[in-house]
Amino acid sequence: MDKRQGSYEVPMFITGSDYHDRQTVKAFRSGIDFLPFAASWMKISSEKLPDNPCQWLEDSVCSHQNEVFRYSGEKVRYQDLPKLDLNTFSQENP
Repeated sequence: MDKRQGSYEVPMFITGSDYHDRQTVKAFRSGIDFLPFAASWMKISSEKLPDNPCQWLEDSVCSHQNEVFRYSGEKVRYQDLPKLDLNTFSQENP
């Protein structure tokens, strides 16, 4: 289940009464760094949070956003996981 890139491609959206435009971020984001983003978005600061977190709402590549955790707890590079396509799925699930 966690052996392919598709297992980690979960859409995320943010909405609020003061948002009037739609913006799409196509740069890869890893949930590993979600807490600093959420704190920044809610204007929460703490000395325990990184000073320069990834700007999640900007469509730019962020450092340290290329790793994901498998269910076993192993951290792997997302790009090293094979892509999920219909051919692969049908071969593994005849």
